[in-house]
Amino acid sequence: MLKKFFILFVESVLRFLYSICPSAYRFRIFGVPGGLVSVDEESAGVYGSAREPALHCGNDDGGIWHRLIAESTIYEVDDGYCHWNGVVLNATGLVIRELSVDLTNEIGEFWNPGLHSINRIVPSIDMSVAYVEWAHHNQGNYFHWLYDVLPRLLLLDENVSFEKVYVKQGLKVQIDSLSWLGFDELRILPASEYPWLQAKKIFSAKYPDSFYTLSGEVVLQIRKTLLKNCPFEKEQGNNGVPRRVFISRNDCHSRKVENEEEIAEILASKGFERVMLRELGMAQQISLFYSAEYVIGPHGAGMANLTFCNPGCKVVELFPETYKIDLYKKISDAVGADYKSLGGHKMSSMDNYWRDQHSDFFVDPGPLAALVDD
Repeated sequence: MLKKFFILFVESVLRFLYSICPSAYRFRIFGVPGGLVSVDEESAGVYGSAREPALHCGNDDGGIWHRLIAESTIYEVDDGYCHWNGVVLNATGLVIRELSVDLTNEIGEFWNPGLHSINRIVPSIDMSVAYVEWAHHNQGNYFHWLYDVLPRLLLLDENVSFEKVYVKQGLKVQIDSLSWLGFDELRILPASEYPWLQAKKIFSAKYPDSFYTLSGEVVLQIRKTLLKNCPFEKEQGNNGVPRRVFISRNDCHSRKVENEEEIAEILASKGFERVMLRELGMAQQISLFYSAEYVIGPHGAGMANLTFCNPGCKVVELFPETYKIDLYKKISDAVGADYKSLGGHKMSSMDNYWRDQHSDFFVDPGPLAALVDD
């Protein structure tokens, strides 16, 4: 009980000190941003002669990514800070709203001083940095890596010159794809080692949310770029025929097929092999989907590999009954795959659309078998 009161007292003191500290010094003293600012406000005070965006996208002068991501704008921030949770700050520690997509209760106006160290030391480098981190809840997510991070990196690469890339690259798929695209380890500043970083110049792009703006052109360009650079081989099934694949999420913490063993047995009788994508490297995943004639699996990030399917590939995406989005239908349509979906009975008792997306569910084997036999 005494410890609890002590913690509350310390937090109260920190909150008071934070409230009376001039905003320009809050970041230096507390190791956190001092508020929010928009790039079109004079109070930003960070751009100097480059106060305006470095490059407005949307015409044909800046390369393929410049044309495809028409709603995006590249910004140049002098002596700014960046954080691995998708936040960019100006030189005085104010959050730049347009480049910061994940203002949680740990960052910005909802900051809780009890969560941060007062004596934070921020590494500083005299270099130009491409900042392509995205919201913390999407870090390590394969779909968001393909469609939020890589397009922004390729957009920056074709339009501005920078020395380092600041990105979290803990997953092998991230390390592999960066290497294939020409970003070797010497050019990478791993965000896992530098949660905060100050750089002489930060380039970042305000990029629309892929959930709502994903276009067929972007899908085809990601497909073309990675197939061109990925050292993959087209694989066949055990009998030398195109593969039929059932994607398992048994190694995931959510959205698992409750009766997977029953479903896997039925599908095996129809020539399907069960695969856990986390056991495969990125080249193997690309190869698997490229060679597949039929893919069945629960909604999840691994289904982003539909990007690499060929025209005519059949797809059945499985959902909890009360949750469905058309994200992978868009990708399937772009590459010419034959897409269908099937809802299952959710196992969770929660009645909330966004929570339902994480519910495990039961798949009725009859309708699924009928779809495969159709």
